[in-house]
Amino acid sequence: MVRQIMCIDCGLRVYDPEPDDLGPTWNQRRVKGTVRRPVSREVLRCDRCNLELPDGTTVIAITHWLNEPRPLEWELEYIVPV
Repeated sequence: MVRQIMCIDCGLRVYDPEPDDLGPTWNQRRVKGTVRRPVSREVLRCDRCNLELPDGTTVIAITHWLNEPRPLEWELEYIVPV
């Protein structure tokens, strides 16, 4: 499984495939929201460009998984969906 949080610029540049393009084994979930930094982290950064993401910044969280049960909604620990 791959989990990433990206600034809006990087998140929009990442290929958003149609379900048929992923094939029968890959799944993807994209959640757009604003940063809500967990207490356990001093700084949240974009997983592509390393830009610091302060609270309130619009981001996209992307999850890819392969032949596994649907992962829990981990994104809610870091962002508030919009």
